[in-house]
Amino acid sequence: MKKILLFCLLIYSTGFGQNFTISDQHHYGSSDSDNLIKTIKCQDSGFLMVLKSNGSNHDKTQASFGGNDIWVVRLNADKSIRWEKSFGGNSEDIPYSVVELSDENILILGASASGVSGNKTSGNFGSNDYWVLKLNASGTKIWDKSFGSSSYDNPIAILAISPLNYFIAGISGGGVSGSKNSPSYGSSDVWCIGIDSSGTEIWQQAYGGTGNDGGVISAVPTGICPLQNGNVLLLTASNSGVSGVKTSPNYGITDAWVLEINPADGQLIQQNGFGGTDGDYLYQALQIGNTIYLAGSSSSGVSGNKQSVLYGDHAAWLLKLDENLLILSDQCFGGTDQASFHAGITKISNGFVAYGVCDSDENPWVTRAVNGDHDIWFMGFDDAGNYQWNYSFGSATGYDRVTDLIENSPNDYTISFGLSGGAANGDITINGYGSDDAYLLDLTTSLGVPNLSSDSFSIYPNPVTSSFSINGLNESASYEISDLKGYTIESGNYSGAIDTEKFIAGMYTIRIVSGSQTIIKKWIKN
Repeated sequence: MKKILLFCLLIYSTGFGQNFTISDQHHYGSSDSDNLIKTIKCQDSGFLMVLKSNGSNHDKTQASFGGNDIWVVRLNADKSIRWEKSFGGNSEDIPYSVVELSDENILILGASASGVSGNKTSGNFGSNDYWVLKLNASGTKIWDKSFGSSSYDNPIAILAISPLNYFIAGISGGGVSGSKNSPSYGSSDVWCIGIDSSGTEIWQQAYGGTGNDGGVISAVPTGICPLQNGNVLLLTASNSGVSGVKTSPNYGITDAWVLEINPADGQLIQQNGFGGTDGDYLYQALQIGNTIYLAGSSSSGVSGNKQSVLYGDHAAWLLKLDENLLILSDQCFGGTDQASFHAGITKISNGFVAYGVCDSDENPWVTRAVNGDHDIWFMGFDDAGNYQWNYSFGSATGYDRVTDLIENSPNDYTISFGLSGGAANGDITINGYGSDDAYLLDLTTSLGVPNLSSDSFSIYPNPVTSSFSINGLNESASYEISDLKGYTIESGNYSGAIDTEKFIAGMYTIRIVSGSQTIIKKWIKN
């Protein structure tokens, strides 16, 4: 592991004028391929990473058992390595999800094609099984269990519902066979399992229609979200129409399918599908109060039940739902080429952040110049879903893949990402060991957004076509609209609506003065 402190790298992001400093970078890997899948923060303020790895030098001390193994790296709070362990058999073993339990034990959900071999003690049912490992806080394996059919079974994620019960979600292409006793509905189904703290199955259930449900995003490491009512929200992809247990129609090539499931018994509580005529995907969800936000990507224009305009051929997509899974708002973000929120959505002190990748393609929501073909990209929103800021970073020549954003404290974040062909260029200051390596980057800012994240005022609609209103603002207030270079475009007294026909497409700020309060908001002209 290498570590470099960057004392002078100060980056100005015009999206709400936020000053970001990359203060620290850390690097982990071997001379082979070490593909970072997931990073979590532990209860003692350290971190834990799970990687797909076939290496055996530098930071990795154990040779591969066969193909790729699950490599678990436990870090201290200063991001130095406390311990690292490898788990696998004589074939491919790949991690997808990791959870730290309240007793500091660790649950890992992976996909395994190995039989009993290496340090894997559970057998194999088919081409690929769910493989669940429970480790103690020192990385010693307590047990491992396999679940699968005679066909492929690809995991999505695992959640600890309580100290004694765990929820597993994934995709299955098999019928009743192996340990799977739930019949299939189509070519692939969502397949969920409840297990106890010893890995014994409590229940299992398949969900699907007559088409392909879930298979398109089976490689996405997370796709489930715990809800405040104790249920679980599962996000997957579907091209099934109304059939099997699927009650929502199919709108296009691939839709996002969202299911609310009771994790105690697998009962399907409610569901809805979202999409247009092309390919539309939702990858992660977050609940704030009575509102559910879902982050993903879309290739559809306004069609089906998709309400937002498409930017380029593939845009980042943010949906806002109520607790009945009905659309409250629908927004796309992007430029002339591609953008995505495929990596995640995370609650922070002053709102939430959706993140993925952006291209160098005149994206008005990307303030910094993109280093290479694309960069890692973050967009900050307040709790009401109003855009606040953006930030991007990356290497000039490598392929950057963000996995997680972790808030250590307000305005202090750790970002985990993988880098292929890594070299010290762009924003990256550490050369990679091999073809794929893991990186942790510390990002700080001296400016928060609590005043600008106030729910007292909101712009609707945003993005804007011809005019917008400012909810919560009385007509005695004054306003001033500026472009991102700071030039004032228009000022006046608010009279219920602001006409935007004369504005060209792009991003603007509006400074609102109402009594003794001054508020600044971002808005987008389509």
